[in-house]
Amino acid sequence: MKNHYQSLLMLAAAMAAPVCAQTIDKAFSAPPILGIPSIALNHTTTLTFTITADAGGLTAPFGFTDPLAGGLVATAVLPSSTCPDALTGGATLAIAYNASSSGLGANQSCTVSFTVKGTFPGLKINLVQGTGSLAGIANQAQLSVVSPQFSKAFSGPIVTPPFPTIPLNGTTTITFTVKNVTPEDLTSVG
Repeated sequence: MKNHYQSLLMLAAAMAAPVCAQTIDKAFSAPPILGIPSIALNHTTTLTFTITADAGGLTAPFGFTDPLAGGLVATAVLPSSTCPDALTGGATLAIAYNASSSGLGANQSCTVSFTVKGTFPGLKINLVQGTGSLAGIANQAQLSVVSPQFSKAFSGPIVTPPFPTIPLNGTTTITFTVKNVTPEDLTSVG
């Protein structure tokens, strides 16, 4: 009974919380592996942010900052962006409408897109935070930077398991295998 009562209190608190219709959405365009957008190491993807105003509009100044997760670098602001004043500093993305801007009208949105390169493998959890009139609004997106899988194996006579051994003046074969586990073609392995 106690757990049911606590659940009802949490539900009531969530329903009473103010709803903020201003949003900052973000998404990586890379195709997913196991549901997470993924790119090969040293490849790029598009990261798009969408800022949406509520019925009252969004007054300037507003914007966001997004310190990219380690191993991600912004290489360009794309010309398809509809938000003005987009800036990039390589490791931190930012956009700002200044006080002289007209802001966004009721229920309007704008987008800004960046080309992002994965320079170190791993799961990257990226957090964006609003500034100015969007202060307190945050969102996250995930990207997996995947490196090719590499393995090697010896074949031929094995004298003493479990370690591959060849007799004196004997021969063996070593096989190297590179497996591409990404949805993209690999252009080089080094």
